[in-house]
Order: sequence, then structure tokens, then C-alpha cells
Amino acid sequence: MQGDDHTLPAALLQTLGPFADAIQRSPKSTIRPAPADETAGTRGRRAVAALVEQAGALGDLRREVELGETLGEGGMGIVRHATQRSMGRPVAVKTARVHARSEATTLKLLREAWVTGALEHPNIVPIYDVGLDPDGAPVIMMRLVDGNDWGSLMRDEQAVREQHGSDELLDWNLRIFLQVCNAARFAHSRGIIHRDLKPENVMIGRFGQVYLLDWGIAVSLEDDGSGRFPLAREVDQTVGTPAYMAPEMLSASASALGVQTDVYLLGAILYEIIEGTPPHRCESLTAFVDSVVESSPRFVRGMDDELRAVCCRAMARSPQDRYADVAALQGAIEAYLRHRGSRRLAHEARERLVALEATIARQASNPTNASEDDLRLEVHDLFAACRFGFQAALDRWTDNPEARQGTRELLTLVARYELDHGEHRAASLLLAELHDPPAELVTALELAIAASEADREEVERLRKFGDDHDARIGQRTRWFALVMLGTCWSGLPLVLSRWPPPSDLTTMFSLPALFVVIMVVVMIWGRESLAKTAFNRKAASAMVFSIAAPLVLILGGILYGFSVELVLLLQLFLWFVCSAMITILLDPRLWPAAVGYGLGFLAVAWTLANWDRSWDPTPYELSMCIMSASHAVLTLTLFVVWRPESFRRVPNELRSG
Repeated sequence: MQGDDHTLPAALLQTLGPFADAIQRSPKSTIRPAPADETAGTRGRRAVAALVEQAGALGDLRREVELGETLGEGGMGIVRHATQRSMGRPVAVKTARVHARSEATTLKLLREAWVTGALEHPNIVPIYDVGLDPDGAPVIMMRLVDGNDWGSLMRDEQAVREQHGSDELLDWNLRIFLQVCNAARFAHSRGIIHRDLKPENVMIGRFGQVYLLDWGIAVSLEDDGSGRFPLAREVDQTVGTPAYMAPEMLSASASALGVQTDVYLLGAILYEIIEGTPPHRCESLTAFVDSVVESSPRFVRGMDDELRAVCCRAMARSPQDRYADVAALQGAIEAYLRHRGSRRLAHEARERLVALEATIARQASNPTNASEDDLRLEVHDLFAACRFGFQAALDRWTDNPEARQGTRELLTLVARYELDHGEHRAASLLLAELHDPPAELVTALELAIAASEADREEVERLRKFGDDHDARIGQRTRWFALVMLGTCWSGLPLVLSRWPPPSDLTTMFSLPALFVVIMVVVMIWGRESLAKTAFNRKAASAMVFSIAAPLVLILGGILYGFSVELVLLLQLFLWFVCSAMITILLDPRLWPAAVGYGLGFLAVAWTLANWDRSWDPTPYELSMCIMSASHAVLTLTLFVVWRPESFRRVPNELRSG
């Protein structure tokens, strides 16, 4: 806006005085310029003269078409349905009204056609040809568009749904808006500004085509020397549609016009999309001027702040404060549409989050419910749906605050849920996704993990303790060793009883030493299994001690001068003590072995005390036979008690079959 803010409105009121009635009665009608001045007329006459001089131009176009019914009439022109004979296609033909024919009217209609024809774009109606009839009146042939103007559809949700299949009126309007922006942006690239952008100048075809019409007051920012285009620098009148007009259009200052003027008009259309009415109040000339000069949009209807901000910037009072060009405005609307879709996804995910909170609360209020597994499954399903919804929203708009906050609430909620149910790893993974997880939740997780580690260590300790005392571990190796050693241990005394008795204790030393060697070989062979658990280690140690202990006894007997019979008797007593201790400390089921050695000790003692020379067996022979029998009791006891589980199972299966 140029000039002093206090004097300019008064000057404008005087300038716009003749239009006061029209502004109040038809604020959405275009105020058009008076006939062109002498300079413009001179340039325009040259352009018309050039058209007349073209070979065959005079009257050719009128003969090319077959005119039909009237489609519409304006102040200067009339549009008829026609058929292009050479192509056999329907077209629209615009000519000057009979009573309005003049040099100025001809120039205006032709210039509108020349401007439109220079802008070949999908969103601008194509001009097929331009000519003059025999009377010198313009004849303009253009594409016939079958549809409705945007203004009649902008607020008609039912018509939009029925005719164009869209259930989202705002979304549909904004996508039409973007196509209008395409047309304006293309025109700007050719140095043309429209100056009369409004919904009524946009045609929506039956199949969704969008055309920006009525380039009657468009001007060119550059002079191509042809005289066909009106120039912005020649503007000296207030023109445009009052309800949408930009502040610089009031002043009729040529230097203030530019692409930002059309940006303002597009912002005014955006305002109407939001509020349902044009931005400027036109109940009086003063109200109109004040509204345009202030250009401070007031919003009543509920709408996203983002879209309001776009509208306000596009309608900024100063052109320098608006979007730099239409492309920037388009980008803002496209971003809003992406954000709108993102917000919708975030809203749907938020509804699922509320349902998830209710499910968790229901489970917490009745933790012993028989359907707890079903509730946990429902929690995980809702979590997955929420997670997908918020992530889809963020994929469309990375900075969506609703989706970011919702994701944080979701991860925090489910992390707390998993923590309450002892799923520490799941809770840890969820919290790891949060940039700044709640401190109290992190502390609770650390305490729970610490407690869980202590429980796990205790369980592991108990497991190891159980394994160490589990007789089933290594039982096959242990049993095989018992078969080998027990057979020799039981049978050898019986074999030796048939031999002459040893003359002294020195010769008795070799038998226990031989068994110690055999025992060491067996231990080396089965060391992996026999050393695996405390039970096996104790069992192996007990066997080694039981075999090695007689060596100490024999050495003591040699030193003290024991007889052979006495050493044999003391060996049985020694094995009785060993087997009794093994029964008490290792496996109570071995009690028959202790009983066998105790009875053997008593039997040998009775034999030695009551032996008569009339008896055929010698004391040595009887003692060795009793010793063999005691060893056999031990071997059979170990064979039965420590027999592998896999061997015991076969008879049971056979019996059950």
C-alpha cells in the first residue's frame, strides 16, 4: 500500500465513489477498467491492424463455425455454443454484443483472447483461433467446457460428493486450489498476472478438469512489442473484484502490482475455503476500503492453525510479507495436506491408545481374571495398531507433534505395563526408543533388573547345587565302572581262597595296590563324567578311599606284627565303617552294603574265635569266602541302586504293553 495511511482512504473513497452501489450490491462482481487511454489504444490498434492484414483473416473464422444456442452473456460479449466444421467438434465462440461494439470493446475482447491463447496450460482454457467478422467485430473460438464454476460447488458438500466422488470437502477444495495455483504460476512464468482470481472464475469440468477463466483484466509485466497484451505499467484505474481485492489494487499504482498481487488473491480464495465467505466486508464503501486496507483476516470457524497461518501470510498487507511467489504458497498447502493426513492418522492412533489404556486398567483391576492371557494378547494387538498408526503419521510428517507425543505416551505406557508383568527385557527395549525416558520408570526398571539378576543368580546356584547332587548325572559311566570293579572286587577273594594263604603281610600288600591302579585307570577313563558333579566326585573318592585304606592297615599291621587273619578281620571292619559313612553321607539307599560288611566282620570274628582243627576249610579260606560274599552284597546293592534310568525304563514299558 503506497501513500499516507490517513489520506489514502479518503482519496480512495472519492475515487471509488461511482462504484459504491455496485460494491455493496455485487461485491463478487468484477470492476472493469474504462476504455483504454490513447497510448493503450494506439498500441492496441496496431495489434488489431496486424490481425486484419493477415491473409484470409477477414471473415474466415465466422465461416469456419456453425453457431448454436447462447451459453452466456456479459457486459461486452456473448458466448455461443458452436460446431467447428473442419473438425466436427463442439466449441464455444465469443463475440461482442451488438450494442456494445466499439474499438475499445474489440481491443478488450481480443486482448483477453491473446493473453489466454499465449498461456497454453492444462488448467487454462485453450483458444483455438481469433478473427474478425465482416463488421470488424472480434470472433474468438475456444474449447467448450461443460461443468460448473467453483463458487457454486465450494460449499456444496452433497454436490461435490455426487459429481466428483469426494467425501472430504476441504480436501477437495484445496486440491482444486492447487490446480488454480498451477495456472497462475504458469502465467507468472510468462510475465502475466491475472488480477481477478476468485472461485467464480474457475470452471470445474464434469470429469474433474479445472480451468482458470476470465483473463479480461490480466496485465503483462513485460512488453513484447506486439501491443497484444495490456501492460501493468499502464494501469491507472482501480479494477478487480471487491470481495477479494488486494490493497495495492485499490491505489491503482502500477509499480505496486506484481506476482504477489495474485498471491494475495489466492489467499483470499483460501480464506473463503476456510470461512465460507470472501475476506472483505462490503456492507458499505467505507467498510470495504477499511477491510482491504487493513487486510487482517478474522476467523470464526474452527480450522487448523497451520492453514490459518498460510492464509494470513498470503493475505499480508505488504507484498513483501507475503509468499515470494505462487510456488511457495503451493508448497505450504501441499505440506498442509500432508500434515492433515498425518494428523488424521495420529488422531486414529490416539483413539486406539485410549482403548489400550482402558484395557490395561481393566487388567490391573482384576489381576486374577481367568482371561488374563486374552487381555495380554489384546494389549499387544492394540500396541501394534497404535505403533503402526503413529509411525504412519510420522512417515507423512516427521515433525508431527501429536504423533511424537502419542508415540512417547504409548512407549511409556507399555514399558510400565511390561515392567509390572516382569518382562524387563521388553520394557528395556521400549524405553531405549525414548530420547528422554521418564526418570522414575528408568529407576524402577534398574531396580527390577537388579532384583531379577539376584533371583537368576539364586536360581542358577540352586540349579548347580541340584546338579551337583543329582545321582542321575554320569550314571551310565558310574554304573559301567561299578560293573568292572565290582566283578573283580567280588570274585577275586573267592579265587584267592583256593590258593595257599600268604606267609606274611608283605605279600598281602599287592592285592589292594593292584585295585588302586585299576581304580586310577577307571577314573582316568571316565574322568569327564565322574568329575562333573559333587555326587560323582564324592562317590569316586569314597571308592578310592575304600580301596586304598587297606594299604594303610596292612602297613600298620606289618609295623605292629599283626597276623594275616587279624588283618583280614580288620579289613572287613574298615569296609563296614566306610560303607556306613557312605550310606549316611552320600546315599541312604546303600545301607545293605553296610549291613553285609557288618555281618561279614562278625562272621569272620566268630570263625577265628571258634575254629576247630577238625574243620576242613582253614580260617583263611573261610575269611576270604565271607569277604567275597560281603563284596558281592556291596556290588549288587550298587548295581541296583545306581542302575541307569534308561535301563530301568525298558521293563516298565514292556510290562505296560
